[in-house]
Amino acid sequence: NIMEQRYGIAPDDFHATIIVDALGRAGRLQEAEDFLNEHIKNPNETTWTALLGACRLHQDLTRAERISKTIQARYPANAASYVLLANTYASLENDDKTEDVRSMMRDRKVKKIPGVSWISIDGESMAFTVEDPRVQKDPELLRELQQMQKDLLADGHVADHSHVLRPFDDKQKAENHLCAHSERIALAWGMMKSKSGSPLTISKNLRMCGDCHEATKRLSRIRNRKISIRDANRFHHMEGGICSCGDFF
Repeated sequence: NIMEQRYGIAPDDFHATIIVDALGRAGRLQEAEDFLNEHIKNPNETTWTALLGACRLHQDLTRAERISKTIQARYPANAASYVLLANTYASLENDDKTEDVRSMMRDRKVKKIPGVSWISIDGESMAFTVEDPRVQKDPELLRELQQMQKDLLADGHVADHSHVLRPFDDKQKAENHLCAHSERIALAWGMMKSKSGSPLTISKNLRMCGDCHEATKRLSRIRNRKISIRDANRFHHMEGGICSCGDFF
């Protein structure tokens, strides 16, 4: 009412989705779902995915399973519904269910959009993909990635394997995969190409994973850098080990 009466702006589904997202991030999942059902005539996949993401964050498995099925029925090609459900199972250490979801994606030929991250330093721009093959051909970039990982391990960082969506036969391979995410490679290139202590800005076409988020926060403190990452959902301004998103993303 305030939007219309004071500012002359008629609230639409976009504004309603923000309410669902805010309630969900605060852990008020039932309120978020009730608001979605009562105030949004035709919820789109973004609205449903916001609620599913909140279920993952707060490990509400029963609700996550139900909402994931709703998204899959309405939007069969939406990979996020599978990825978020798999992440929910993984966070609860239910490996069998996690693999079931991955198998379902393969059987239904649902493919996750490849992650790409962009960065520019002194007029030179680069785009990196996950497990970018150029890393192995660039000794300096590979050394920087390895040094970043050493810094993180020395700082007590423990890799979160719930964000690994492919099966690996050992934990080290899974951790190597996390270290090869596109934003991690872009960050290493930025560290390598810029002056020590200077700010870095990265863009990514997908939501950054929780492990990369935690690693980047730590590196902002370890390397004394301001690091800004614009992912598919929001801006993350990191400094001194703290992110502007408050770890809700």
